[in-house]
Amino acid sequence: MRQTVEDKMARTHFDENCREELATADRICFNVGRELYVYFFRGIHTAADLSKPIDKRVYKGTYPTCHHFNQETATSTSCSLIIGFSAGQIQLIDPLHKEYQVSRLYNEERFIDKTGVTCLRWVPGQRHHFLVSYTSGYMYLYNEELQCPLAPPVYHAFKQGEKYTVFMCKAKTTRNPVYRWQIGEGSINQFAFSGPDAKMLATVGHDGYLRIFNYHQMELLSYMKSYFGGLLTLAWSPDSKLIVTGGEDDLLTIYNVNEKRVVCRGQGHKSWISQVQFDPYMCSLDNDNEINGFGALDVGSDDEKVFHAHGGVQYGQNRSSISRCSFASFGTINGTSHGSGGICYRIGSVGHDTQLCLWDITEDMLKPANVQRHRNSTIIAPMLGLEVQVLSGSLTVYEIFVFSLYNICNILTTFLVVEFVACCTPLKLFIAEPLICKKIAHERLTVLEFRKDCLVTACQEGFICTWARPGMRDVNSPSALSSPTGFRDGITMGTWGNIANAQALG
Repeated sequence: MRQTVEDKMARTHFDENCREELATADRICFNVGRELYVYFFRGIHTAADLSKPIDKRVYKGTYPTCHHFNQETATSTSCSLIIGFSAGQIQLIDPLHKEYQVSRLYNEERFIDKTGVTCLRWVPGQRHHFLVSYTSGYMYLYNEELQCPLAPPVYHAFKQGEKYTVFMCKAKTTRNPVYRWQIGEGSINQFAFSGPDAKMLATVGHDGYLRIFNYHQMELLSYMKSYFGGLLTLAWSPDSKLIVTGGEDDLLTIYNVNEKRVVCRGQGHKSWISQVQFDPYMCSLDNDNEINGFGALDVGSDDEKVFHAHGGVQYGQNRSSISRCSFASFGTINGTSHGSGGICYRIGSVGHDTQLCLWDITEDMLKPANVQRHRNSTIIAPMLGLEVQVLSGSLTVYEIFVFSLYNICNILTTFLVVEFVACCTPLKLFIAEPLICKKIAHERLTVLEFRKDCLVTACQEGFICTWARPGMRDVNSPSALSSPTGFRDGITMGTWGNIANAQALG
């Protein structure tokens, strides 16, 4: 049976005050089952007003799985949003255009790929190109200005390497897809570009391999194998020197891109790691001696958490996981915090064990060094110079958003190549321990994102929690704990105006 993308729109008319807000407010997009919403997002001080969506769409025949804003072309009155669907289609919309509807469909007849979309991203530095991965294990490069073929495309190999091939279409006229990447054997779980120049592309997959490509030259630079099982998530460091991965081996793995080696593995989770992120505001890349920010965090006990669910909205009967979340910031520097203490990277991770872990990767751990063998035969990294400033205040729950939605499963996979990094067992690597490891949910955690004033987590129950950084939240403010907002299935946040920073992966 044919699965089509049909949507009904319900748009909101704005007064002059709202038009002024358009120029400065963040936007957040989320999908709830077969519905997709775009709202204003006002940070940690005011909850989104659920009664006033910027845009609302209800789909028939298929449902959204992921979405991404175009940071290259976004303005206060326009933003391009691509949406991937469970049946393989892709839709391009502009939720801010009120005069006329902007909507284009790609792979509408499913001639290009019939499987579900797992991840999609606008290519940094290219205004009209976006990359899409599917559960089939293929990635396709689309140009928003080109049409899709009216019949299944015929490909010829353009570039080939060990366990990967790049194809081009055999056609007299240029059409989508511009390129097709085949990587390994199975579904690609997630991919991410190294930075605004999109010089490197990293993928993780169900086969447990992290692969790093020179994106423009389409060459495999290196790859790494997990301890065991598949890799579910990855993130680039702000300086693009490190990649952190997590997955089914319950271990955090830090990979040095330039040296092509595993730096260390982190042991703290008791189940699969579902999301990892570098905190760009807490990474110290200079030679100072202090690290400002979270420090040693107290996120409180389960009894101390305040669940403000009275204003929530529910859809459907059952709750299921929020699969991914991505953010973009405007008006703030999405860079490093030049505090103290030499080189130090702050990493966050969440997993199926309901734990939030924060890790500090110091300069001493990044250098090859002698290690100490303990009685348990586990080699521990020497934690020399690891000084963490304990700050007053703690991570507190700002608000919890509630929604009910359908479960969207993410699948993964990739393969091996050139500079092979062997699957180093924990006995051959440094084993890092988390700075903090705290249970913050009752069901498995699926999302972690860092913002300048907070971090955001989401769990299988469907709750999204905004956690204020110490000193960022005014506890006396009446708006600090206002009515909640519920977001389910997937989230994309963007800020429009002077867009200076690339969007991170969800």
